[in-house]
Parts: sequence; structure tokens; C-alpha cells
Amino acid sequence: MKILFLSITLFFFISQPVYAETPTEESVRELLEKTKSGEAAVQMIDQMMPSMKMMAPDAPAEFWAEIEKEFNAESFIKLVIPIYQKHLTQNDLDAINAFYDSPAGKNLINNQPLIMQESMMAGQQWGEMVAKDIIRRLEEQK
Repeated sequence: MKILFLSITLFFFISQPVYAETPTEESVRELLEKTKSGEAAVQMIDQMMPSMKMMAPDAPAEFWAEIEKEFNAESFIKLVIPIYQKHLTQNDLDAINAFYDSPAGKNLINNQPLIMQESMMAGQQWGEMVAKDIIRRLEEQK
């Protein structure tokens, strides 16, 4: 009897899938919408656009208008959904989406742009400090 029970139990565990469930497109899309990832991508393109226009000053305004229509939040979201599906499970996405529905998650989303901006400024200051320290140390070795 014990052998039969162990055999059935072993068969049950062996027959279970050895991989986690791939998240649905909807759950990834939900996360990207909550975190405003598409909007952030569009803002990045908008910031790059003046430089791009300087590289092609003879391009007509209609050309740039078409480019801006083509590279929108939805095109970015479609591009990155498979990446999230590759690296996260459905359980991961469920937990992450639940976090972003919480007050703490909503607070993080609302403050993330300022956190990033201030972090970039702090990183720049830190980089300057490191560069000055390297120069000072090199001069001391002379």
C-alpha cells in the first residue's frame, strides 16, 4: 500500500509542468499601463526628436509628423510585452500588479519621475566627485 501511495505521489509530481506559467499579454499590458511605461517611452522619443531633426534639416514637417504618429505608446508596449513574458511568470505579474494597486505602489508611480530626475542629478554630482578624486590621485602620484 505504501509503495502504491509513493508511486502515485511521485507520478503526480513528475507529471506537473516544470516551468512557470507565462504571463498573459493582458497582465503585462496592465503593468505597463499602471507604470506609465508607454508614456515614458514617448517622452524619451520627444526629447530625442529635436536632435534627430537637426540631423535631417531638409526633411519636411509631414515626415516628422508621420514618425511621431508611428512611434507612440502602443507601439512601445507591443514591443516590450514579449520581454516581460520571457522574464516574469504570471504569479510575478499578479503580485506586481497588486503592489501597484496598493497605496504604496500608487505613491511610487506618482513620485517615480521626480525620483528619477533627482537620482540622475545626484548621479551626475557623484560622477563629478569621482572624476575630481581620480584627477587628484593621479596628480599626487606625479
